[in-house]
Amino acid sequence: ILLPIPVEDMAATRALLAEIRGGAVQLLVPRRGERRKLLELAQRNARSNFLSRRQRNVDTAAALEKLQQRLRLTRLPRRIECFDVSGMLGQLMVASMAVMQDGQPTPAAYRRFRIEESKDDFAALYQALARRLRRARQGEAGWELPELIVVDGGKGHLSVAQAALHDAAFPPGAAVPDLVALAKQRPDEPSLAAK
Repeated sequence: ILLPIPVEDMAATRALLAEIRGGAVQLLVPRRGERRKLLELAQRNARSNFLSRRQRNVDTAAALEKLQQRLRLTRLPRRIECFDVSGMLGQLMVASMAVMQDGQPTPAAYRRFRIEESKDDFAALYQALARRLRRARQGEAGWELPELIVVDGGKGHLSVAQAALHDAAFPPGAAVPDLVALAKQRPDEPSLAAK
């Protein structure tokens, strides 16, 4: 293992690493030559990676703050859940939940809700949201409330989302999510509806 500076107790560190590895470990602090060049390259890469990650975090925070201002949200939307309903001629209806955490897609948190006997897009959305919100109200692990829920659709879909949130009956003072509906823009109206 190449080190930029010696550690306090090289012998104890070497013994601990050898025990973990199950074999001998060398700790070297190169001063010149190929090993020193390799160490310097690793330090440059680490610095570059750190600066890149820090800038990405700054950019993400700025984008989330801009989204909060643009949609007049009550909280910074660190977790965003997006819902859409699809089906074939009113049959085999499914609602999908896509999740973004700190501006990044989080596929492991995506969920699909099978819709039971509903031929109506609004009723299917209500059913999916009610099930999702019930799990949060019951305190199930991994189902904590997001700061923002986005539904695919217009004012009608937004009204259904509001009804589901209202019917979930969270206690007064609970931090409930903001709601936003996205719809195809018509020439005479804005593309975003928010509550």
